[in-house]
Amino acid sequence: MNLTKYKEAFEDLIHQQNQSEKLLIAASIIHELYQELLKGKKGYTDENFVVVGGLSLDYYTASNYITADIDIIIDKDNDRIFLETMNTLGFTKKGKDWYHNDLEIFVETPSPPFAGDYQKVSTYEIKEGYRVPIQAKEDIFLDRLRGVAHWNERSYLSQIRMLLEINDKFDFNYIEKSLVGDKETAIYTKLKSYFIDESIPSFDHIEYTKLFIDLKTNEIDFTDYPSHKTIILSDCVILKPEEYSKFTGYAYLSGFIGQAKLEFLVDEKTYYTNRSETGFILDDIYKIDDKPCDLKALLKILNNML
Repeated sequence: MNLTKYKEAFEDLIHQQNQSEKLLIAASIIHELYQELLKGKKGYTDENFVVVGGLSLDYYTASNYITADIDIIIDKDNDRIFLETMNTLGFTKKGKDWYHNDLEIFVETPSPPFAGDYQKVSTYEIKEGYRVPIQAKEDIFLDRLRGVAHWNERSYLSQIRMLLEINDKFDFNYIEKSLVGDKETAIYTKLKSYFIDESIPSFDHIEYTKLFIDLKTNEIDFTDYPSHKTIILSDCVILKPEEYSKFTGYAYLSGFIGQAKLEFLVDEKTYYTNRSETGFILDDIYKIDDKPCDLKALLKILNNML
């Protein structure tokens, strides 16, 4: 077994200026050396080896997401072979992780099992023939969705946006079948409305906050006034006229009451008259669950909720 070629290929990474390329090539060399050592000592390869986490997101977003480490899932029965691999390439063990001092590369090995589908992984290959399996973009989507659903990781929303903007084809049937529980289904429904169905033209203004519908004044406010009857409008999006391109000269607001999606639309001149804290009142109702709605119908719905 020629270990020198792997060592030299790894040492050459010192000249690689592009962080994303450096990490992807490093992962490829680690993968190839690990599999060769494993085959030589045990007579088989590790079909469970897969890159997950930030580097996989970086790969699918054309380096728009930058990470400093490599996350690799392996079969834990092969820990000793992986240890030999990392030592051969000059890594030092730090707790559960690995660090290469000269290249400033961290490697983590999250505990198996892999939460995704091995049949959907992609393969990154460099010209020297080194390859590495990378988790599917659909599984990254699911991981980020679960972060939002269960741990309120709001930063994951922008990562989902990047995935969808840069990649044309997604297996949404697979994603929908993989959802577990009401929380994940509810978040997916909202993400689908915002990102996939393109019911709004911008992703940058999504805020997981709530507004308050004041039933005394018909205003939609940022403040909950205790002396007034209010209904919470959650997961709200506000687009000012200069941000909303679907209808020129209009401002847009969307939010949810329970599972119902409410959309409001108001012309630019009226929006800037400071008639409420948000610039919107109930009269501006536009649609409920994508169906046209007027104020009378909206008030009937709201009153039934009290």
